[in-house]
Amino acid sequence: MVSTTSTGYAVKPQFLLMDEPFGALDARTRSNMQNLLLKVRQTEGKTVMLITHSVEEAIYLASRIVAPSTDQGDHRRTVRFSAR
Repeated sequence: MVSTTSTGYAVKPQFLLMDEPFGALDARTRSNMQNLLLKVRQTEGKTVMLITHSVEEAIYLASRIVAPSTDQGDHRRTVRFSAR
């Protein structure tokens, strides 16, 4: 994961798409990586789309959460949070 992330980040993208990036990590490393992601997002102004099954992770990292619907191509609900 680290080599793929660092290679993709080397081209200085404005948008990061992350699909379950912290799922295989232990709790301590996951927490450290989540905090690092928040710092990168804040200091570099990156837009991040994070896909996760963890409600706690979504609430901690997100400024907006979009929950999928059972209808194809639709979403059930969007919740916005104040900027961090």
